[in-house]
Amino acid sequence: TVSGTIKYAGTDCAAANTPIFVDDEPAGATDSKGKFAVTADLGQHSIRPDLDGHTFSPASIDTFVANDISVNGSTGVAFNDMTTYLLEGRLGGGCGRSIGAITITIRSEDDCFLDTFPFAASDTMYSVSLPPQNYLVSATVDSITDGLDESDVTSFFQNLGARYAEVGNSDVTMDFIYRAPLVMTIEGLDYWMPSCGPLTFENRVLPDNIPVIPQLTTFHITLKVYESYGDDPGQSCPLESGTVKIYDELIG
Repeated sequence: TVSGTIKYAGTDCAAANTPIFVDDEPAGATDSKGKFAVTADLGQHSIRPDLDGHTFSPASIDTFVANDISVNGSTGVAFNDMTTYLLEGRLGGGCGRSIGAITITIRSEDDCFLDTFPFAASDTMYSVSLPPQNYLVSATVDSITDGLDESDVTSFFQNLGARYAEVGNSDVTMDFIYRAPLVMTIEGLDYWMPSCGPLTFENRVLPDNIPVIPQLTTFHITLKVYESYGDDPGQSCPLESGTVKIYDELIG
């Protein structure tokens, strides 16, 4: 038999289920640990892995078989699977705002790969090349931008937790966008603001900014929802998508 091991380049991760060919004939496949053992007759043979969409280094190994032989090199690996895909996406806050330096932690599902990737506060995009596996991906924020609620930013990413990324056969997009506290404005009520004296209800004085609208009146209002990145209105960011629920609080 001819035996060997295939791993993903630069990692200790096994390249499982990789078909192995002897002299261009299918002879077996790697197991869950990336190991293979295939039968070959006495003589000179070419051993190669072949998996659609994957590139290996070396592409093949020529060896003379006189008895059982391992084709692993000095690193304990016969072939490296050089294939990678991109995990990429947006970083920061809404409207492309910086929220601080972000560190992305990537761990493979089987724990053979663990690495961290720091990105500067000015980075609005990230891109990491990864071997074709499944991963758990999380983010933390350091040096949070002045004006933001540090505990809110930290809690946001803690609650987001580790997210599952299937980078098995294609590039994957995964954004890490902080969503700031929401602020809503209502336009179209100015006409109905009271113009005289304080209003009272059940012997209580009502706030001055409560509109008084006659029953059965129909009119248009505009609701605008923003993410608030500070007290300055210029630091608001229009919400890209969401759902607004309106309750009339009428009984019966």
